[in-house]
Formats: sequence, C-alpha cells, structure tokens
Amino acid sequence: MKNKQELYKAITEKTEQMDDPEFVSGPSLNKKDAIAIAVIALISVISLVWGILI
Repeated sequence: MKNKQELYKAITEKTEQMDDPEFVSGPSLNKKDAIAIAVIALISVISLVWGILI
C-alpha cells in the first residue's frame, strides 16, 4: 500500500508542475525535426515491406 501512496503523491506533484503556466516541456519541433521524422518513418515502412517480401 505504501508504494501506491508514494506513486499517487508523485503523480500529483508532476501534474501540478505540468499545470503551472510557466512550465516548459521542451523546445518545439522545427523543420529539421519534421524531416528526420519523415525519413525515419519512410525507412521503417520500406524495411517492413522488404521484410514481408523476402
């Protein structure tokens, strides 16, 4: 039971931090990030199709 209480307390603290208007979750994604995501997704799909066909 003590572990659950500690978990609930930690969750409550984190959600309070995230609800704070001054909370910064990190830098926003830029064009380079979007290109990298698209390239990785494309490579993953090609690899998946390649693996199915062979």
